[in-house]
Amino acid sequence: MLTTSVHDETDSAKALLSEYITENNPAIVKLAAICGLGVAYAGTNREEILELLLPIISDTDITIDLSSMAALAAGLVCVGTGNGDVSPVILQAMMERMDSELNHKYARFMALGLSLLFLGTQDTYDTIRETLKAVTHPIGKQASVLMQVCAYAGTGNVLEVQKMLHLCAEHLGEKEDQLPQAFAVLGVGLISMGEGIGSEMSLRTFDHLMQYGEPYVRRAVPLAMALVCASNPVVGVLDTLNKFSHDNDKSVASSAIFAMGVVGAGTNNARLAQLLRQLATYYHKDADLLFVVRIAQGLLHMGKGTMTVNPYHHDRSLLSHTALAGLL
Repeated sequence: MLTTSVHDETDSAKALLSEYITENNPAIVKLAAICGLGVAYAGTNREEILELLLPIISDTDITIDLSSMAALAAGLVCVGTGNGDVSPVILQAMMERMDSELNHKYARFMALGLSLLFLGTQDTYDTIRETLKAVTHPIGKQASVLMQVCAYAGTGNVLEVQKMLHLCAEHLGEKEDQLPQAFAVLGVGLISMGEGIGSEMSLRTFDHLMQYGEPYVRRAVPLAMALVCASNPVVGVLDTLNKFSHDNDKSVASSAIFAMGVVGAGTNNARLAQLLRQLATYYHKDADLLFVVRIAQGLLHMGKGTMTVNPYHHDRSLLSHTALAGLL
């Protein structure tokens, strides 16, 4: 984190972290080192960093969490470049892994890493998307939706928003994978965040999804709202999220509390600080939700009010792909 966006001749992050990846260290140390490389060199598209990460992605003898984290780190390093060396390696890793491994929650990071390569590139991902159809595990569909979402992020493309809403409206059986629907909800927020009217319309749509949507859809709505209003504590959005934070579904409540943190990240907003203090009192017996409240409070006072997580500069005219990848 210290060396993110810092260009020094000594390459201190690579020098310090690369030895922890290659040597016989505990898995948790390797995981942290891989994650560190991704964060330190996000958006640089450096060949020598990829040379460290690609062998880990393609190695099927190691655990899925290390491979998936390496895929995410590679996605961060090459964000928005559509790098033709990285995408085939991640695809191959998905095809070679067993279904039991792909069921692991960390496998989603592999799909996200692949999608980040095409962030904001619009329709350049067709061949990869066709190849994903060969992946029989549900992660293939998840990656396909996530890739479509990332490709049109911040464009305000109305047709793509409609496709995402169509996905959200489907009523799936209990045995069907519902995660693509959650990704589609995030997609509505992510695609429409680029312009003011689209953002307002999406916030109105989220109210309908919250009332009539499936459980997975409802859990993703607060996070999608946070993406639309990152570091922009709009009063209406805060009130809505505060209402959701008392929901009967614990997952919806935790999503809403975390979303409150993202919406107020780095703003020191006094009203939001008071709401979070009230939530800390309300959930003092629930360790999980109290932990999420503490994270939200940390985000709110991030950098003592000098930092932001909003990926836009100059009144939404410039989008930082690296910042948006960090949010995802």
